Amino acid sequence: MNDVNMAIADAKCSVDRGAFWHSPGEAAILANIASQFGTPTHALDMSRLTGNYRNFKREFEAGGLDCTILYSVKTNYLPNLVRALKAQGCAADVVSGYEMELALELGFPGDQITFNGPHKTAAELERAIDAGVFINLDSTDEARRLNRIAEDRGRPIDVGLRLNPGIAIYRGADPTYNEMAERAALESKFGYTVPGGAAEAAAAEISALSHLRITGFHCHLGSQITDMDAFAQALDRLFAFAGGFAGNHPLERMNIGGGFGVDGIRRERRGPLRGLLDFYGCDNLDAQNEGFELRDFATAVASLRAQHGLNGVQFYCEPGRAIVSDAMVLLAAVSSVKETGGVGWVIVDAGLNLMPTIAMHEDHGIREVAPSGAPKTLFRIGGPLCYEGDVLAAAKLLGNDIAEGDLILVEDSGAYTISRATNFIRPRAAVVALEDGKASLCWRREEFVDVFSFNVSPGQPAIGSR
Repeated sequence: MNDVNMAIADAKCSVDRGAFWHSPGEAAILANIASQFGTPTHALDMSRLTGNYRNFKREFEAGGLDCTILYSVKTNYLPNLVRALKAQGCAADVVSGYEMELALELGFPGDQITFNGPHKTAAELERAIDAGVFINLDSTDEARRLNRIAEDRGRPIDVGLRLNPGIAIYRGADPTYNEMAERAALESKFGYTVPGGAAEAAAAEISALSHLRITGFHCHLGSQITDMDAFAQALDRLFAFAGGFAGNHPLERMNIGGGFGVDGIRRERRGPLRGLLDFYGCDNLDAQNEGFELRDFATAVASLRAQHGLNGVQFYCEPGRAIVSDAMVLLAAVSSVKETGGVGWVIVDAGLNLMPTIAMHEDHGIREVAPSGAPKTLFRIGGPLCYEGDVLAAAKLLGNDIAEGDLILVEDSGAYTISRATNFIRPRAAVVALEDGKASLCWRREEFVDVFSFNVSPGQPAIGSR
């Protein structure tokens, strides 16, 4: 047994549900991962992943909502991760052809896959029909394309339609932010907005097509949603529309989307007023609470379902972040420590190419893997990329003796990292899975030959070839 696996085995003796983070053996596990696999590297705790899924399912059931769970593959498409969730009984939500192919290759039956998104090619629609995948339409143009394919195959098919309730589900203490959020909710590019009649007109046009039948509605309102009341208000409007439609059409499914917030991440909600107050050193607007009470939300949705006469309709949801966020952490090494312009900087080897959502005002936990106990001081944490915006945190307390080669941990790296990473300046990171007392590479680090593998030079050898 190597050093990494020995450290994991020791830690499992004293940690509930296999959660390695914050365990007595965490520092040894992560130090050995860095030694064996290098940095930056994500570490994926498979026990926490499956525990999160079971907890999500349990909380919805306790709230009285029977809901088919579709894992949002776009959130993190690591095959190892998706396969583990399938083994737990999860279905799949995909938004691209290659995500659909991955789900099919991993053994998801077509009727356990839902295909969402604002753009689907003709080839993808054909593949979805042939595989029995359920399609949620985003536009009447897409509906007409799909209808022609269904006509060619002589197969009428059931479809869903994406709707937008037109209600802002992000709210903050800054009223200028809230006004911006209200406008953005109405102007979303996804589906059709219920207020103003666009949804009603689209549903009527699609229902008139020869080979399509609307049997469900879908909405997905955003990511890291923390306002349960706003979410429920939006669904109330959606259910009212669906209830009216069901009076004249058989309705079989309602998909309420995902975006359920987690408490390990804090997002800023600021508009012009907040920025002005900050500029003058008068930040008196309260910070927003993060997280999401799944059981209370499920109870509220179940009540709305009954209120709008939808008890006979099968409900679906599409969690991603709520399942994977804290199941993965990013391990990075300190490259340098310096003070310049009156600011202390810690430069690390992981940047926004690996954690792109931090640039969207997300605050993640960042800490030392093996703190020395020295007094803490505030540092800005910068990544390795050669552009000014590559900053992981504007202010984090770290030991004042932090030095080159020390390891830090960026928490909650499970969502929108692997699937959104780029190789801008630095390669994509590796992923090590921690399971049953073992650490194993499940996603290798990107290399030179990978970066230039798309190059086409007629008559010339491939770049990076040996």
